Amino acid sequence: MVINTLNNNIMGFFNFSPGIDLKNTANMMSKIIRMLSNLETRSRAYIRDNHEGILLTAWMCRVGILDRIEKNGWSPAQTIFLPPFKKITIAEGLMDTVVKLKNIIDYDDMLSLAVDDILQKGDGFYEFEKNLTENQKRDYLK
Repeated sequence: MVINTLNNNIMGFFNFSPGIDLKNTANMMSKIIRMLSNLETRSRAYIRDNHEGILLTAWMCRVGILDRIEKNGWSPAQTIFLPPFKKITIAEGLMDTVVKLKNIIDYDDMLSLAVDDILQKGDGFYEFEKNLTENQKRDYLK
């Protein structure tokens, strides 16, 4: 009993959440970079026909990257390690994810507006998110 209380007090003293969030952010950046590399090779018609995938990628950027950065107050100069062993700053990671996503679709005004709304957590974000099940959210954010 005394040992459990002591362990709980010691563990409560340490906050591992920012480190875990940083690792999860790095993993999400790596995943989105791979997704966007695949999209860059696709035609505009393919991207237009698969706009739901673009909106999902924007949602993943918002929840898996931007929300964590905002929650933890990380500086753009914060170092992050992308799997397997690539050292970059958060600013570089944002360029390779959020900015690259916007550049891929910049020719389509309607899609660009929808992506911006999701990234800015506007009404479109909540509309898109309500169509995802909890299992889908969990799976997409792994």
